[in-house]
Amino acid sequence: MSMKTKKEFERVVPQTVGISVKAIMKLLDQLEGEYTEIHSIMVMRHDKIALEGWWAPYSPDIKHMMMSASKTFSGTAIGIACHEGILSLEDRLVDLLPQYIPDPCPENLKKVTVRDLMTMSSGSDREVPVDESWPQNYFEQTNFAYEPGTSFLYNNAPATLLAKILAEKTGQSLPGFLKEKLFEKIGIDPENITWFTAPDGTSFASGGLHCKSEDLLRLMRLYLHHGKWDGEEILSEQFVDFATSPQVDSSNIFGYAKLDLFSDNVFGYGGMMWISHDDLGYRAEGAYGQFGIVVPKLDLIIAITQSSTESPVSQTTLDQVWEFVETIKDEPVQEEETMIRALNDRLARLCVKKQPKGCADPIDIPCHEFMTEGKGVTPAVLFYDPIRLRTEAQNRKGMTSFRFEKKNGLLTLDALINGHRYPIPVFTNGLYVPMELDEMIYTKDVLVSGYWSTTNELTVRFRWIETGFTKELRFLFEENECIVSEQMVTGDDPDLKTKIVYQEEK
Repeated sequence: MSMKTKKEFERVVPQTVGISVKAIMKLLDQLEGEYTEIHSIMVMRHDKIALEGWWAPYSPDIKHMMMSASKTFSGTAIGIACHEGILSLEDRLVDLLPQYIPDPCPENLKKVTVRDLMTMSSGSDREVPVDESWPQNYFEQTNFAYEPGTSFLYNNAPATLLAKILAEKTGQSLPGFLKEKLFEKIGIDPENITWFTAPDGTSFASGGLHCKSEDLLRLMRLYLHHGKWDGEEILSEQFVDFATSPQVDSSNIFGYAKLDLFSDNVFGYGGMMWISHDDLGYRAEGAYGQFGIVVPKLDLIIAITQSSTESPVSQTTLDQVWEFVETIKDEPVQEEETMIRALNDRLARLCVKKQPKGCADPIDIPCHEFMTEGKGVTPAVLFYDPIRLRTEAQNRKGMTSFRFEKKNGLLTLDALINGHRYPIPVFTNGLYVPMELDEMIYTKDVLVSGYWSTTNELTVRFRWIETGFTKELRFLFEENECIVSEQMVTGDDPDLKTKIVYQEEK
């Protein structure tokens, strides 16, 4: 099937659709705060793009890891399958995947339906990892303690289990099914979509999607239009109503009652979709602040990608968005033309926070090679592990030796990573240099920059451009040794922080 001509959206001045430039400026100020690193924002109202911005080095054509916003794409695939009669929300899990059902079968498991998987209410009281033994371990380790449909547990297994069911019923992978049934119809280029897989080859439907900011916006527009695109019904209106309205109580999100970090996650869960508070619609949501927000009463869609360092779900971003939404009017806003020029100038200069230029007079780096003691650091391996392949991650030791070379003013980190030698250029003025590292599971494209934080400490930052992840390595040179510390910049996972000592090779 050939792809339809992509529908290009009209771009308008925000005041014409009731959005104040002053309110936009305030929102941009907030999004550029210390707690997060904003990568993109798109605002659509009345089917017109009123605001779009990307913070360099991110850009409109670069894919971004959607994290758990991937679940909404996966749920959409199930909705299409239901619309075409391939599946039903009432189909039972034991009938769909009989080869994995234990004997004897727990009574609650016998009752689990596609609907229960879509709403994270299968009756499980624990999260079972999607690992090397999946999906068999899901049925062996899950304690179906509750009546299906009565107890909410947010976890990753249900969406990937649904992708497994879809593959069994259609003979197609999740991306292949969506390419034919969704992407080519709503203007998403399937060749620019990547989706990594679980160990058994099933698409990791819970968090493995990489797509553009506009792709996320297009998906949410389909829901805003009740499942129709240019007159074609892709999803039934009944399914859209199901997916975008509260189906289960989520007030005990992650086992905590209404914590500030998750205060917007307690208003119910639909079908692979979060429900917003106070009649503010629904949203796709992914860790570290990936959002596809729909406010139907305002005919409004907001897509955001970022790298939050405050919390996995970035509640602060949602608070700022709701404050912005309250300013939107039903009629055009009157503002001076200078405001538009100021906004356009700002959007043209958007950039992530630049690294410092550092010390002007650093020490000369020793030319000899430094070797690890025991294990390596991981600038280019599986530092984010959504499918929990801990064994694989432990076997990949990362950088086991390195040396620095300085030539023609350019500093090169010559590193041995998992048996492969990589010359990594490092400009020490904070500028990013693009390169490829083959040791990543889902993206090879990385930007590298560096600066001297002191005369004898060099900081090198690795930014995986198709994700929200960044890692810093700090090299502290002391006589004949170098102390290297590594830290994830995104998130605050102590398991990702290590300190390793390198000795001069004898």
